[in-house]
Formats: sequence, structure tokens, C-alpha cells
Amino acid sequence: MNPMLVLSDFMQAVSFASAVVLLVLQIRAFRRHSHLSFALLSVSTVCALLYFAIAEIMGFFAYKALPTPAWLYPCGAAFLVFQLIFGMWGTISLFRSYRRLSETVPNRVIPTLQTADAPNTVILQAALPSTPPDRHKPTFLERLNDVLRLWLLRSSRNTSNLATEIWIVALAVLTLCLWIVLDRLRAGPNANFMSWNIPALGSCLLLALGLAFIASRTSAPRIPFRMALYVVTAVAPLLVIAWWLADTRIGSALFIERLLGIYAIAYMAINLRRLTSTWQLRATALVLVSFALVYAAEQQSYWSASVWIPAPTGDEEDFDISHRKSESLLFNQRSKIDAVVQRFDPSSEASPRVFFVGFAGVSSQRVFAEEIKLGEKVVAIRATAPSLLHWFGSRNTVPSPSKLSFI
Repeated sequence: MNPMLVLSDFMQAVSFASAVVLLVLQIRAFRRHSHLSFALLSVSTVCALLYFAIAEIMGFFAYKALPTPAWLYPCGAAFLVFQLIFGMWGTISLFRSYRRLSETVPNRVIPTLQTADAPNTVILQAALPSTPPDRHKPTFLERLNDVLRLWLLRSSRNTSNLATEIWIVALAVLTLCLWIVLDRLRAGPNANFMSWNIPALGSCLLLALGLAFIASRTSAPRIPFRMALYVVTAVAPLLVIAWWLADTRIGSALFIERLLGIYAIAYMAINLRRLTSTWQLRATALVLVSFALVYAAEQQSYWSASVWIPAPTGDEEDFDISHRKSESLLFNQRSKIDAVVQRFDPSSEASPRVFFVGFAGVSSQRVFAEEIKLGEKVVAIRATAPSLLHWFGSRNTVPSPSKLSFI
């Protein structure tokens, strides 16, 4: 048994079990506290489990060489979108409630005076609800101005006040919309939408969260995760636009990609220094290693977050069928082969018969057809050669060319 398949099945089982445990904890928390955030997170986890189930069903159809029902694709995409929406909504609601609670009911440890009758004790006392400090809420233009300052490698006006959960989510949604729109422009007119590639966008989100976590935990002194995530998401729209220009307008994508990598490292190093008042060499080095690992993985494997397929052009339309019909064509190959094999003449003659069946993997390239013709000639020559007598045991006969059938 392939150990990689065993490892893959084990990881899928562990992921499913972790999601089930998380769902149980969320439901128990909602029953105990009746807070909206736990209900939203429970719905998000249910959508994740349903998406996992649909993916397994689609894998089962592919394993059995059966055509996958078309309705599974929109259902899977819908459950994935609902998982993201309810997950972010519930997380934001939970963080907001915790922030309001920490601002209104701070805990204080008040030592009592030591008297002759009572020993020295410590009382945990909750302070009375106090009015939260009056903070200036930045306007939308002030937020945009701060993002532009970060792009130009200048210091932020007030990161602690600007790095709010709502603004971070808004920057992430803006980046996602920019990616989808620019990717559509890159694919050209009449492009086809790939709903099954939507999960690849989640890897970009995990990368942003991972970089923010590394920058937050490895800095000395540590910076809040919220501020680190704000710095990461603020530069994401710029990187998406620059990559699109390099890929479609400039024509030197490799050179621009290297410049973008250098800019991203300098961006993180400068902003970490401004947040901590010192150069964070360890955090910057770990961010650089993370970028290198992601780039190496992308070069060694087929990974793409593109959700649009360019429409077939010119000669491709003469040879290729639409991608919507390619799946049914693939799974119909078994019946086509069976139909060809059933046409073989089951003759009971003493001399054996040799049949040749060739497969052209990609019909749009003539090299495959030429390989089929070459294989036909080689079989025709070798099947009638005296050196192949040992194939037929004690019959000591050689199939004549008239008994050869080429399909």
C-alpha cells in the first residue's frame, strides 16, 4: 500500500474528527452562554463538514470512474462560501464582545491591610463599569491614507487605533475581489469560472495568517497579533495589482516577481522595526524563510489560485471539447474500450491472434497520433518474427499477418 495514500487518509480523518470535536465545543458554549458568536461559529463548522462530505463523494465518483453529478460543484462552492462568511462573522462578534468586556470590567488585585485579627489576604475585585476612553475614530479617508503610507514604507499614523477587526476584514475582502477581477481580465474574454479551485484561495489566507503569527510571536518585544495582521493585509492589494501588471502588461514577470519579493521583505522589516523600535532580525529571517518555502513548493507542484480558465482559441477549438464535457468524456472511455474489445473475433483456430489497441492521451497534439502509428508498426513486425515463438508454448506456430487486427 502506498504510504502517501495512507498518510493522506489519516490526515483527512484527523481533520474531520477535529472539526466534529470543535462543533461539539461550540454547541456546548452556545447552550451555556447563549451568545450569537458561538451559534455563528457552529453554523460555519457544519458548513465545513458538509463541504468535506461533498469532496469525499466527488472523490468516490472519480475512484469508481463514474460521472460526477453537476449539482455537487455549486453545492460544494456554496458550503465553502457559507463557512467563510459565518466563520468570519462569528469570530468578529466574539472578539468584539471580549474587547467590550475587557474595557468595562477589568480585574484588579487589591491587597488588604494586615491587622492583628486577620492575616494578610488578597481579594480579587472587579471594578465598577467605567466609561471607555474616548478614542478618535478614524475616517475612511484617514484609513486609506494610512494604507498608502505603509505602501510607501512610511510609518503608520496610529496602528493600534487603525488596526481594527472590521478594517482588516475589509482589506482582505478587497484583496479577494481584486484578485478575482484581475484574474478574469488576465484570462481574457469568454473565460470559464473554476468553482473547484476556490479552496486554493484559502491557502493565501492561511499564508497571511501564518506570516502575521510569525511576526507577532518572534518579535521582541512581542507585538499584538491584530497589528501584525493589519500590516500584512494592508500590503496585499498592492502585491496583487503589481503581480497582475507584471504578468499581463509589462512582460517580464520573473524580474518583477523578484522585485516584489524584495519589497515584501523590506516592507515587513521596516514595519516591525517601527512597531518595536528595534530591528527584528529573527522575525524578518523567519518571514524570508516562509516566503522561500512557499515559492519552492509552488515551483515543485501544480498549485494555482486562479479561478478562471482562458477560453480555447483557434486550433484548440478544432481539437478540444469544452471543459464542461471533458469529465463525461473521460469516464466514458471504459465503455468505449469494452465496445471495441467485444468486436474481436473469438476464433478457435490453432494459430493465435494478436490485437493492437492504442490510446492517444491528448488528441490536440499530433505527436501522440504518430506514437500510435509507430506502436502499430512495431507490433506488426515483432508479432510475425520467429524470435517470438516462445510466446506460444508448444504450438510452434506463428500468427500470419492476415490474423492481425489493428484497432
